[in-house]
Amino acid sequence: MFCLKLFVRDEYHSYEREVNAYAYLNQRGVKRCIPLVYYRRAWPRWRWDGAQPDDYNEHDRDEILYGIVMEFFEDCQEIDMRKADIRTAQVLAQSLERIHEALVVHRDIEERNILVLREAGKQRIVFIDFSSAWLGFAFKPTRSLEWNEFRAFLYENIVHLQYIYAE
Repeated sequence: MFCLKLFVRDEYHSYEREVNAYAYLNQRGVKRCIPLVYYRRAWPRWRWDGAQPDDYNEHDRDEILYGIVMEFFEDCQEIDMRKADIRTAQVLAQSLERIHEALVVHRDIEERNILVLREAGKQRIVFIDFSSAWLGFAFKPTRSLEWNEFRAFLYENIVHLQYIYAE
């Protein structure tokens, strides 16, 4: 099984940012905290949907869609920071640091863009949706801004961790 993410022409820049971020991360050896990307392509709508004419009265069958075929996570859930513990916060921070070390700034850290997977009794954090990402040395200084946003994200969602961590 796989996941298919499609972009319309107006979202082309988001598509390019996402594809380039995944390529950049993969090239720098970042593996477990991002999905595998198998394929990317610009095709007409009918090629992506298998020529199912169900909605061609609403959509142009020849409209070019930009697609990314990625790893599908069968047993995953969106992270729920209200139920997170210190270990989850640490894994989350380590995953984000690996992404930053590869010179990618995610720029959209939200619960909806972080998946938690259970694999062999362990927890795996996967960041998705890099359509807003910045990458390269030019954006290295923005990492500190994202870390500040990340700390605010943790603080807003898991205030109880302050008390646990202080003990």
